[in-house]
Amino acid sequence: MKVPTIVWKSADVEVVMSLMPGDTVVGRSRECDFRLDEASVSRKHVVFRWDGESLAVLDLGSSSGTLINQQRLEPGQEVVLRPGDRLVLGHLMGVYQMNAMAGEREEAVREPFRIDEEIGGQLEHLMHQTLDRLRSGQGSPSQVADQLAPQFEVVCKEVRDRLREYRLIQEITEVLSRILNVRDLLNTALEMVADLLGADRGFILLQDPSGHLVPFAELRFNTAGPLHDWDFSGTIARNCFESGQIIILEDATEDARFSTAQSIIATKVKSVICLPLIQGENVSGVLYLDHLRRRSLFHAGQFEFLRTFARQTTLALENAKLYTQAVTDDLTGLYTRKYSETRILQELNRADRYKRPLSLLVADIDYFKKVNDQYGHLAGDQVLVRVAQIITSLIRKADLACRFGGEEFVILLPETHLKGARILAERIRSKVGREHFSINEKNFRVTISMGLAEYHTHGVQDVKSFIDVADKALYKAKQAGRNRLELAESPKMESFSSSPKAP
Repeated sequence: MKVPTIVWKSADVEVVMSLMPGDTVVGRSRECDFRLDEASVSRKHVVFRWDGESLAVLDLGSSSGTLINQQRLEPGQEVVLRPGDRLVLGHLMGVYQMNAMAGEREEAVREPFRIDEEIGGQLEHLMHQTLDRLRSGQGSPSQVADQLAPQFEVVCKEVRDRLREYRLIQEITEVLSRILNVRDLLNTALEMVADLLGADRGFILLQDPSGHLVPFAELRFNTAGPLHDWDFSGTIARNCFESGQIIILEDATEDARFSTAQSIIATKVKSVICLPLIQGENVSGVLYLDHLRRRSLFHAGQFEFLRTFARQTTLALENAKLYTQAVTDDLTGLYTRKYSETRILQELNRADRYKRPLSLLVADIDYFKKVNDQYGHLAGDQVLVRVAQIITSLIRKADLACRFGGEEFVILLPETHLKGARILAERIRSKVGREHFSINEKNFRVTISMGLAEYHTHGVQDVKSFIDVADKALYKAKQAGRNRLELAESPKMESFSSSPKAP
């Protein structure tokens, strides 16, 4: 069953009105069937008549008049509306839509407002209307201005809103285009759109190789109370992903399609919007936002902005993916040797220019060949991936970790003296040593050896010599028994070694 809906908007008001069969009197008075609390609306402004097939509107002699697609109704004049028609009551603009009832509609998707092309037409019509009234003497200039001012105000608000959205999209595009780390990009995009729309929870979910939707960026409820294990409504996200359509729920707890979902029952979430991220003809993921307490937070007027936002995010994501593929190792996700050498050179120049500290760690997995020989190459890959994950989990954003070749890793630490680098190295070595590996019901552990050098301490001149100094310290760690950290020797410092304490 289709239900006629009018979405009313002004500078201070946004109301969704669903009409039932029969007459619905609309106005500012409490006696009306539907009240619009707006001073520019007459006490009894219009009556809507819905017979189950068509919707008509009749002006009740309102002081500010009723406009349908910029055409003013005469008092008592009745007009049959068509979906998409635009109405103006005082300072309120409305759009007539035909929506399916909650629980019966196949898609919870509203057609977006397409006002960009209409704004020019509205302004042109108002200009001709103003000139015609002035030329024909239909009132003094001040009277004509008073009569048409409400219409100009509505159009001007639309212009301001659209320009604001354009500015926001430009800012978002500029910000996202500078971010080449995939997770950083997605987290930034999510934070920006959640802040703009007032959401208090959100996720960006991408499809993994197995076909599952996985959160790559997330924002949690900013509320007190227990946290739940579920991260988002998988039912809504999957529905959006598979249909490729925007889903909007005014109150998820009252929507028959999703109200039985475990996450909605537990959180009692109200407003929900889920937007597909489309790349070419394929959906690559979804943007999900919701609000725990507020109903009808999201609406059709946001669709064009959100679609543009989604396109820009998807484009930036693809650029970031291409860049990431070019500079990262396929297995571990760490940076490649070629890229790391470029970054090390940049940091050397920066350390020279600003006299800032810079340290370098070289790490190697002990007896890695034996792991491959005894447990197989899948086990070796498992070890490489897990060691890379441990390194990534312990370093800062400003640090750089790369797979330098085989089982060797290089970690560049800007703004870090030898003391701080030594503490980090011991954390990495210790955590790797505690890790349990299992493959084909065989359990084993691995250890790593590490060499550490500080740039200014050793007086190196280029990338190769900097790495060589740290690599010689690594060789010392290997010669001294492995599973230990050695600091590079220098005339300015005494030799230092660190090894695990005896049990």
